[in-house]
Amino acid sequence: MRKKTLEDGIQQFIDHLQVERQVSANTLSAYGTDLARFARERVGKRRRSVSLASVNEGDILGHLARLNDAGLSVASQTRHLTAIRCLFRFLLDEKLIEVDPTEMVELPRRSRTIPEYLTIEEVDRLLASPDRSTTNGLRDATMLELAYAAGLRVSELVKVRIGDVNADAGYMKTVGKGKKARLVPIGEGAVRLFRQYLNEVRKKAPPVGPRAPLFLSNRRTSMTHQRFFQIIRSYAAAAGIRKVLSPHTLRHSFATHMVARGADLLAVQAMLGHADLGTTQVYTHVSQAQVRDAYRKHPRA
Repeated sequence: MRKKTLEDGIQQFIDHLQVERQVSANTLSAYGTDLARFARERVGKRRRSVSLASVNEGDILGHLARLNDAGLSVASQTRHLTAIRCLFRFLLDEKLIEVDPTEMVELPRRSRTIPEYLTIEEVDRLLASPDRSTTNGLRDATMLELAYAAGLRVSELVKVRIGDVNADAGYMKTVGKGKKARLVPIGEGAVRLFRQYLNEVRKKAPPVGPRAPLFLSNRRTSMTHQRFFQIIRSYAAAAGIRKVLSPHTLRHSFATHMVARGADLLAVQAMLGHADLGTTQVYTHVSQAQVRDAYRKHPRA
């Protein structure tokens, strides 16, 4: 049987993105262009097909060096590496290769600031802070839980309607930037809390219906960005969290924890509603920083 070539692997990956992942035309085009450039440079002047098994870490590093020499920005280099990394992780999952040559390749350094995020232990303390025996406490606990469980932007959270959450199926609909709707899975804990809040609090405060806002202020008007900002700050203080939190902190924490636990970047991109995978890639920096910090604590480091 003929060995799979790099070109074969790329085509199989592109077909996977188009048919199974159903990514946007822009994302598909960007991946195809970047991976085609990598394949051309790997083949080089020999004009012979390259087997998948022969591609190694040196090939990836050499490609990044050539992109840098060609004057590509750090953001563009990151986009290329992201495409290559997703390709080889797919090939590894499909058992077409035995080793991922991108595993130890670090992303090009960029000046972009890594967002503030909470550790899992800090998130647990924050989510446990509201007094769920009170009306406001149950509302606040549900907001914090959904913000973290679904990685929502604050603008998305305050606009959630009662009918947007499908508790039976375990997902919710949200509308992000550019009025683009997406479905996001939510866990059993968030589902249980949503049901409790809906039945014990929200249904007793008109307006009620699928299109009515899920979260109301004490004046029974829609929750605002500013009020949620105050809510998260007050509970962080109560939980003894010293970090300066922003309204997006739980979203950043959600993405960081997903990537740190090995989630597929395309899946995280879809859940966050990022138009550009390069935006999602910043959370890989965070994950790598966590690994380095953990290693420094090792007695032999």
